[in-house]
Parts: sequence; structure tokens; C-alpha cells
Amino acid sequence: MGAFPAQLLLLALTGLCLAREELESVIRVQGSSLSTICFYNKHKYSQREKFWCKVMPNGECHSLFPNFPTSEMNYLAIAPKKRISVIDSGNGWISLSMIELRVEDSGTYFCGVSDQPRTLPLKKIKVAVYYEAPVTSTVKEGDSILLNCSCPATENRGRNFTWCKVVTATSCHPVVSVEFPQVINIQGRTMIQIDWRSRVVRVTLTKLQLRDSGKYHCESHLQGSTTLLKMITLNVLGELLREKDTVHFHCRTLCSVLAVVSLLALSALIATISLTNSLFSFLLFVDFQKDVNNPRHAMPDGGLKNGIIDDMLRFQPKPKPDNVTYANVEPSPKPDISKPSGVNIVVWGLFTLGPMGAAVS
Repeated sequence: MGAFPAQLLLLALTGLCLAREELESVIRVQGSSLSTICFYNKHKYSQREKFWCKVMPNGECHSLFPNFPTSEMNYLAIAPKKRISVIDSGNGWISLSMIELRVEDSGTYFCGVSDQPRTLPLKKIKVAVYYEAPVTSTVKEGDSILLNCSCPATENRGRNFTWCKVVTATSCHPVVSVEFPQVINIQGRTMIQIDWRSRVVRVTLTKLQLRDSGKYHCESHLQGSTTLLKMITLNVLGELLREKDTVHFHCRTLCSVLAVVSLLALSALIATISLTNSLFSFLLFVDFQKDVNNPRHAMPDGGLKNGIIDDMLRFQPKPKPDNVTYANVEPSPKPDISKPSGVNIVVWGLFTLGPMGAAVS
């Protein structure tokens, strides 16, 4: 085991070591696992030693196991108690794994390359391991809420507890704290209370406002070390949001009712059409049976009348004489008045000559 100097952390934070340094934030619950990959230039650093370390309160980066050997590929290193393993592929990446995480595993980690006399961090990993799984609570503006955070059985009475609001990935602004031997403290609209018998931290928020929305931490502190007990996301809904939720609920209900009514109407229409078709087919069948059983419906050629078709033909409108078309019959010629006959000429002459014409004749 070894430690890298505090300058490693300073260089990593300022980004002067390696331009490709990455930042990764990880949130886990106690008992879960963590896996990540660090990439490096295989042409320059494949034969260099690699390291995996945790930043300590004094600024040093404490190595979790001896540096990787430079003479082996696909090297597997397993830390004591087999909770941490590292695999260097030799092809430009390192695989890092941690299992059975504990709350004390929370902190900042670095993986990197030892390029003497320099140390080149490849990735900075911010790990937050909570004692309990994160939860989300939604409340109305003006209401109050009671939140509980459990304490590990190993927690002793010398610890202080803080309820803080998350500002950034690495910063949490204290809202209210209780210091040993206190068991209760009130700050503004927030109260924190320690129940040592039940090992529970109770936080009460009253008269909630919209600005109270956000992420919060339950934390315990002892001699500079911090234990993350629980992360709680608080959503405070205003009056307008509640009205929108109500409107959306009514709209969804109305749409559901309309969909059901439309489906029922469509089903009724389909059933009506099907029933009509069945009734029409039944009537045709009955009429056909009448034609078969009744001889007066017999045609001269021995066929049978169809009652419905016969009725349709009987009640068709009769055509006018002028609209009748004769087949194989030549119509009588109409008199042609354009050529006057002899009788017509004599009558016309008597009419035009008058008495004189009559005397002459």
C-alpha cells in the first residue's frame, strides 16, 4: 500500500496532468457494486504502471493495492478481502470493480498512469454510497412533511447529524444540524431530532414553499469523516401545478369515457348490420319456399316466380307511347305537307281568286 502526494489532487482538479482526464459521479446503496473503465494511450502507456487510489482527508491519494506490473498483459489485481479488482487489458483500457460497497467507501477516487516522475490521472470518480436507498417525496405547497433516515448500528453517540440541501455534485449546504449531546434542534421551518433508541434521524419540514424543492442529504459526521445516510428528493407542487394535474385527470377520464362509448356504439352498429343481413337472407329463403310449395306461382315455361322480383317488375313505371321502341316493325309514314297535292292546289286557287275566279271557272 502507498500514498500519492497531495499535489496529485491539486493537479487533477486543475486539469494540468492530462487533458483527457474525465469526471464521473456515481450514486450507490450499501451492499451494491461499482464498475468503471479508464482509457489510456496504449502506444505511450501500455508498459507503464497504473494506479487506483482514494483521496484521503489530508489530501493524499491512498493506493488501494500495489501498482500494476508493467511486464504482464491482462493483469488481474485483487485487493484484500476481494472487494476490489482491477484488470489492465494492455490495449488501452483498465477495468475497475468494487463489490459489497459500504458507506465508508464514499469519496473521490483516481485511476491513472505512473509516468515517473509524474503521475497522470485518467479519471476522477466521485462515489456516494448511501446507507439507505434514495427516495422521492411529493407534497403540496403550504403542507408539512416528516422524513426519516436510519442510522447504522455502528453509529456511536459522538456523531453529529446534518440535514443539508445539495447544491452541486460535491457541495451540500447545511439547513439544520444537531451536535452531540443534543437530540433536537430547530432552524426556521426545519426541525431535526435524533432517536437513539430506534436509531432514526427524524426531519420535519413545515409550511413548505416552492423553493424548498430539490435534493437533500441526511449525513453523520465524526472527526472529519462523513457518512451519507440517505438522499431524499423533495418536490413541492404549487397551486397552478395542482390545477393542471386536476385538469389532466379530468381530461383523461373524459377521454376514457368517450373511448368506451365509441366502442359500444361501433359494436351496436356492427350488430345491427349483421342482424339486418340475417333477416334479409331469412325473408329471401321464406319467399323461395313459398314459390316452391305454391303451384300458382309456376311460370308457363315450367319455371317459378320469384315473389320479390315479380313485385318489383309489376310496380315499375310504364313507358309513354312516344318512348316505345318497336323491334322489327316499320312505323307508318307521316304525311308530308311540304309537297302540295292536286286537291290542295284547287282549293288554294278558289280561295285566292274569290268570286271572279269562280265565275271564270
